[in-house]
Amino acid sequence: MSCPEKIENPNESLVTPKWLNKCKFESLLAKDEPDYTKIVTFTSVAAVPPGGNFTSVMFRVYLDLEMKDGNQKRKSYVVKTTLNSDRGGKAVDEMRYFQKEQLMMITLSAEKDLRVREFDNFVRIYWEYLIDCLRVLKYEKPLPQLRDLQSAIYKKNNTFKSNQINSNDLK
Repeated sequence: MSCPEKIENPNESLVTPKWLNKCKFESLLAKDEPDYTKIVTFTSVAAVPPGGNFTSVMFRVYLDLEMKDGNQKRKSYVVKTTLNSDRGGKAVDEMRYFQKEQLMMITLSAEKDLRVREFDNFVRIYWEYLIDCLRVLKYEKPLPQLRDLQSAIYKKNNTFKSNQINSNDLK
């Protein structure tokens, strides 16, 4: 089954940054769509038509997902990010109007990245220990996969209050 809806791009001249790719959405999808197996199609388009006087850009990312049951599902996210330097971002930085916001996002992003890395390392160690224990006990059911354990823990203990993604988190 495919996703037949045509995707319209309201601003064909907007260039998607290289860092905005399907790899950036895998951890988010593990939480939002635990039954997905892979991203079949990644499409990024402008979220708004040209003409607005924005100091940032917004992309709508469409992900066609293959689910465990064999069906496909379309999921979309809106990503707000800063302008590329060669497309006006340098001028926005030089205005110095948004320094406090930029500093806050950099600080929060660094703290979040550190917590996520530490948490993932803890989960991996726990999973390895769990697998060893289950093998010693001659556990007869299929052993849990690391990804399944991470998804279950993320769902149960969601320390992040939203699914907002900023460019600093994705770079």
